[in-house]
Amino acid sequence: MSTARPSVFVEVLLSFVHLIGANVIKYDFDNMRLHGTIGWEDEEDTQDFEWTPPDQGFNPEGCVRLIEYIASQRLLHGDRFLVSRQSLEQTLARAGWTICDVNSAIDSICSIRIHMIDEGEVSDSFFVHF
Repeated sequence: MSTARPSVFVEVLLSFVHLIGANVIKYDFDNMRLHGTIGWEDEEDTQDFEWTPPDQGFNPEGCVRLIEYIASQRLLHGDRFLVSRQSLEQTLARAGWTICDVNSAIDSICSIRIHMIDEGEVSDSFFVHF
């Protein structure tokens, strides 16, 4: 089990969902699992979701920091990065990130799979990729 505080995973969830253009309407956290409903501005449609943060190798603080950077630089279109991984790594290194922090944050954000739940079953996932 991860030793990170549950609140840091909530922060990852809220940041990630905002990055993909949606908002968390409600959520609950139990047994290391976040679940709830998201929605989109000016749309009535909502989507139930479920996310279990990875047990190991996930850097929630670095992930949130990277999400904030990606959002501020508008480096995502839909679910796809607008730059290559190598380009993002170089840009972050020039901005003062260590190589370890860069790789950890990128690996963490790319590992996120927030499951869409329809009629009680997983139907798809929200994720980002290069």
